[in-house]
Amino acid sequence: MATSDIKKGILTSYGTFTVDILAGILFTPFLIRSLGQSEYGVFSLMGAFIASLAILDFGFGNAITRYVAQYRTEKRKEQESNFIAMCLVLYGFIACISFVVGGVFYFFLDQVYGSGLTAEELRIAKAIYLMLLGNITVSFFIGAFNAYIQAYEKFSMLNGITIVRLLLRISLLSLLLSWGFKSITVAAIDTVLNVATGFVYVLYARSKLDMRIKLSQWDSKLLREVTRYSFIVFIGSIADLMFWRIGLLVLGAVSGAKAVAVYAVGITLISYFQYISGVINGKLFPRVTQMVVEGADSRALTVFSSRVGRVQLMLLGCILMGFQLYGQQFIHLWIGPEYALSWWIGMILMGVMLVQALQYPCVMMLRAKKMDGTRTMYQLILMVVGAVLGVLLVDAYGVIGMTAGLALAIVALNWIVVNVHYASRLGYDLVFFVMQLSKLLPSMAAAYAAGFLIHLIPGIGWGAFCMKCILFAASYAALVWYWGANASEKAIISQIRQSLRPARAIPEQA
Repeated sequence: MATSDIKKGILTSYGTFTVDILAGILFTPFLIRSLGQSEYGVFSLMGAFIASLAILDFGFGNAITRYVAQYRTEKRKEQESNFIAMCLVLYGFIACISFVVGGVFYFFLDQVYGSGLTAEELRIAKAIYLMLLGNITVSFFIGAFNAYIQAYEKFSMLNGITIVRLLLRISLLSLLLSWGFKSITVAAIDTVLNVATGFVYVLYARSKLDMRIKLSQWDSKLLREVTRYSFIVFIGSIADLMFWRIGLLVLGAVSGAKAVAVYAVGITLISYFQYISGVINGKLFPRVTQMVVEGADSRALTVFSSRVGRVQLMLLGCILMGFQLYGQQFIHLWIGPEYALSWWIGMILMGVMLVQALQYPCVMMLRAKKMDGTRTMYQLILMVVGAVLGVLLVDAYGVIGMTAGLALAIVALNWIVVNVHYASRLGYDLVFFVMQLSKLLPSMAAAYAAGFLIHLIPGIGWGAFCMKCILFAASYAALVWYWGANASEKAIISQIRQSLRPARAIPEQA
């Protein structure tokens, strides 16, 4: 597995993120204005509801990446092709189940959201629901090919397709929304682009990666092993998906579409935070699998986790501090003062999510070792506790009450209980991890102080906001680079800078 592929994947992932965030900043206000706050809330609500069907993937997408990475390391192409064929048969069955389950849910939309939505909002919701149901059904097959490409670490290709898809989406929707089309058209465009993306994945996997699909035998023993692994991932996916969707669903039933819209903006900000952390973590799963297959001990895995965690802290610390200092001004400029509570939602959840984001390599290690069962149970408990606390607080405190309930659950489960689990199951040296990361704190504290002084500079427009962000980012980068980063991290950055420079022509020898 080439390290250069991972580095290129990380770089292109941040390029994808840059395009995505710029598109969100520039396009989301236009989308909200075109649809109106109410219809935007309905669109977000149906997206959250139909996305719940994604849990019917049963974790097979993650299993494809894990087992194909193993077969690739062991150079077992025949077993790989048989495994892929079995997974596609299973995905056909899953797609049928999801379509039937989604069809049944459709007939209960009136009972679930009749009190929170108006008659017109409910009509729009039903149309969007049907469109997105078709989208999610096709997505199961697309996910199989995406997972295969990830196992081969071709992240640059995946990121390139994502960028093209984002640009096409923005271009098409900008044109159609300006002509007066509404949320149903948005759902239709998303579905068409999803199908087109899947077609490209299939062509690439078959032609460039020599993906073979041949069912030579139905390996029941392998299926049982994969099913056990996938079921654990599946339960974890249920917990994670519902944890982030439960707020939208509860607010839609209790508080109405406008509260959903405010909460949806906050969750969108959270998704960007998760994306940044996932750029590195998502690219390392094949590498972690290889380390486990080759017999790496707990010390090696702890050191690996600490190295990744330090890089994550550098990146996420900058985002978190920048959002705390300048986030309120950004939201006011971006979509208006009526979404001021979205900053609180983002700030609270980003703060409590930081710890689990830094330790995500431990999750990958557990999965690679097929030891993720207990942690998955904790995630399920987290979802239930967060939902219960949120429901108890939402009547009195609205969207902030829902957010606080989720945050308290994260602190209790992911800060305390899960760390004990990592130590007992992985031999994970938490003290070593904390000591390595704590070396960054003085430089980050100095950067925050500089950012606070920059925040005091007068000015409320986009120009002043951008100037403050640039000054803070430059101050943060300089202080963390010269005071916080170690020699290994500086070497990595230097290698990345070298890779970005155009190659010099080599003169011919006489």
